[in-house]
Amino acid sequence: MTDHEPPLAPDWWDRLYADDPDAGPVKRPAPHPDPDPPPDTEARPWWAVLHPARKHPAPEPAPRDDPGVHITINQPPTPYDDPTAPRRRASARWFLYHGAAAAVGWAFGAADAVGELLAAAGPRAPAVGIGLCLIACMPAAWLPGLPFIPPPLRPATVWLARIPLATAALALALHAPGTVI
Repeated sequence: MTDHEPPLAPDWWDRLYADDPDAGPVKRPAPHPDPDPPPDTEARPWWAVLHPARKHPAPEPAPRDDPGVHITINQPPTPYDDPTAPRRRASARWFLYHGAAAAVGWAFGAADAVGELLAAAGPRAPAVGIGLCLIACMPAAWLPGLPFIPPPLRPATVWLARIPLATAALALALHAPGTVI
């Protein structure tokens, strides 16, 4: 062996990870003195890793061209600004929907037939009436999900299916023993 050996050629691993494939072994930078990374100034949730951060510019205020004093008068709230108004509209719509179905059942005499059934049931009339309401509820619950009903006809079909339910509920309220109506 000689005292001075030629340097070894870089092996395939060093060439693979080298910045310049002909440069030889990779020189690693000195480790950072602080092992903790600097804190992230914009903390993002974990699910935002796959999506780039979106930066929305703040809207610029509109320039005011008119000179003078600007006065804003806050009007008192109108009676239509009631926060329970949407709920009341929905409940009124529900009563109108089911009331019309019960009226159709009453007009065709179905309420009288259910009333006779409840009178024949005697003291078990509330249980019979509730069972009849549950049985009448099944078609109304399943019809909207059926694929062969065309979408424009679904509201009318569901309303027609609610007629027995509303009629049974009305007859139960009017003809069951112990009712106060």
